[in-house]
Amino acid sequence: ASTERVEEARTQLEEVLNIDPANLEAHALLARIYLFMGDTDSAGKHISQIDATKVDSASNPSLKAQILIQKDYLPGARDVCNAAVARGNPDPVLLLLLARIYIIEKNPELAEKNLLLLASAQPNNAQVWRLLGEFYQINKNLQTKGLNKLREMATNNDVLARIAMSGIYTSQGKYDEAMAVLEEVFPALLEKKDDQAFDVANAIARIHLVRKQILPARDVFKLVEDKGIRVNDARLRQIDLSWGDPSVHYTTTQLQELAKRLTPTDETMRSQVLARLARLNKHDEALYVLDDWIKESPKNSTLYRWKGEVLGQQGKYMESINAFRDAIRLEPTRLGLRARLVAAHLSNYDFPAAETELLELAKIDEKARMLAMAE
Repeated sequence: ASTERVEEARTQLEEVLNIDPANLEAHALLARIYLFMGDTDSAGKHISQIDATKVDSASNPSLKAQILIQKDYLPGARDVCNAAVARGNPDPVLLLLLARIYIIEKNPELAEKNLLLLASAQPNNAQVWRLLGEFYQINKNLQTKGLNKLREMATNNDVLARIAMSGIYTSQGKYDEAMAVLEEVFPALLEKKDDQAFDVANAIARIHLVRKQILPARDVFKLVEDKGIRVNDARLRQIDLSWGDPSVHYTTTQLQELAKRLTPTDETMRSQVLARLARLNKHDEALYVLDDWIKESPKNSTLYRWKGEVLGQQGKYMESINAFRDAIRLEPTRLGLRARLVAAHLSNYDFPAAETELLELAKIDEKARMLAMAE
């Protein structure tokens, strides 16, 4: 799913920054990701790390505008975006930035105009429709107009338009209307085994949860799972909605059973299962899961990295170091692995070993050499 690809990209970019904290491209891409997620604070943190003198408004207007917004120079940011749009620049971030600028300037009509243009230009982008729906939820005086607009735009993407409409109705406390607009399409999507059934299930579950109806929220994902649609995602949602019920042991067992169903292609889902076991403080169980996956894929360096991280959480630093070394043997030039090995040595107060690994890391990458010299 696109959400998984975004999360994978975010993780990889964060790894780049672990090695090269000043990497302009990584900061710019992460800012873009967070902007579409609606997390403007995280986007701003990355923008603040970029040297503005290295960004040209003609060749990279969206990044230049973000820098200007971060500096509270909204007129300049607006001019950069409008000029780029007038030149025919198709970057959707420009429209998103214009919407954000007009929201800050308390001009909701122009913000709405740009969000509508963005949804028309990106009809299959669920994050764009979510942002549009959230805009109308906040701007209550535009909700009636917004619902009409979304009905008109349903020809672009009926399901995503309905999910946005449902969010507006929910914000108004009109739960029956919110449910009805989704239930008009949900059965057909289930029968067609359409992946969008999962997205609709998420929206239906949100309505139930607002009303504190846990069991119906869980049941809707069971319907999706039974139809064979995004089975692992649907199963994980059910586990989340029964967290600790009837016991932590039961939740742990459910996560372990899900782990057995996952394949090497389910890397994002695997990381989510491990994260949940960690939340339950079930590190030993996480290690059992990892050992099973490693038996299945003994040449997967990511699994050894995860094992090293879990062992580190337990304070088993020597075992953690060995796991990171196993990962490095498989991918000796992967800088992120060596950086984690350095951190493990430091956690173990083995400063000479950490220095040695820093020098090894520096042999691989010129920028890492500079960091090692700075140490």
